[in-house]
Amino acid sequence: MALTYKPRVKETTTSTGTGPWTLAGASSRFQAVSTIGDGNKAYFIVESGTDWMEFIGLYTSAGNTLTVDTFLSSSTGSPLSLSGTSTIFLTPPTSFYSSNLPVIRARVMATSNVTLATGLENGDTVNGVTLATGDAVFLTGQTDQKENRVWVVKASGAPDPHPLMPTGANVTSWLVIASEGTLGKDRLYTCTSNTSVAGTDNLTWGNAASVMVGDSGSGG
Repeated sequence: MALTYKPRVKETTTSTGTGPWTLAGASSRFQAVSTIGDGNKAYFIVESGTDWMEFIGLYTSAGNTLTVDTFLSSSTGSPLSLSGTSTIFLTPPTSFYSSNLPVIRARVMATSNVTLATGLENGDTVNGVTLATGDAVFLTGQTDQKENRVWVVKASGAPDPHPLMPTGANVTSWLVIASEGTLGKDRLYTCTSNTSVAGTDNLTWGNAASVMVGDSGSGG
């Protein structure tokens, strides 16, 4: 499902905890979250006390609630548990503003084949990193090259496609960087496939410096 965008959406909630949160009505001169439509998802930021969180939220009209579908980032580095009165507003994530090109920041990359069904679960180790639920993992060495994309770790079972690289997205000019791991960390990668639709085409990735300036170094 494509993510929804509507302008000037902001509400408060007095719900506490990690959700679902019952919405308390649109702020003055803003639209309600309900404008995105029942069962739809969008990028949100919630501010609670001195903390904030970026996430993809799922709106449900029954009960007028918002659920955290995918955690993206926060001031604490982990999903927030709300307290008191909190403010929720719809906005593109920070990655949209980091460059003129879409950039996905993964926690770790894997350069050899990983079994999707069982190899990217909470507690598994990839490239020297122990995975946690919600981590973004960049796969580049899959036997099935359609799987060479960014995935989000779940507690168990196969991972979800990263919300910034959903099935059907054309990733021709996208950039990916991993912050941890024995191989390939802190290097930008770009898609080098002639056709590059996520979930449909075989995807290959190369170090962006090598692709753009002909450097012979590899990303590991």
